[in-house]
Amino acid sequence: MTEPVIRTVLATAFFALSAYPQAEIPKSLGGQFSFDAKGRLQLSKDGKILPALGNTDKFTLADLTGNPTGAETGIQLDFGKPDLNGTVAYGPYVEEARYPTITYNPKAVKIENGRALMEMKSVFVKA
Repeated sequence: MTEPVIRTVLATAFFALSAYPQAEIPKSLGGQFSFDAKGRLQLSKDGKILPALGNTDKFTLADLTGNPTGAETGIQLDFGKPDLNGTVAYGPYVEEARYPTITYNPKAVKIENGRALMEMKSVFVKA
């Protein structure tokens, strides 16, 4: 994994953990995250404790769950935000890996007008 990808994964995890206080910290992050006495997420880097900064993002993690519903060929995501456009990647992954990532045949699907369809039959061919 390249350094920018690792930084992106760490930033995503850091955001997710700060959005949901006292969530279980994934072991794959190597013990560099912890909670302080007030329940705030902090990062340990080079022996220094760095607290999480306030959230200034346009969307919260809760906004990005996509309200998944079953569809004939997979899972329909509806983010309820017509101005949300982008990409979502999905596929099988190994959660116990040092850096969990999609491990086989990752698929990218466009999010258009806040909606995306993750077609499982295109990833799991025997589905």
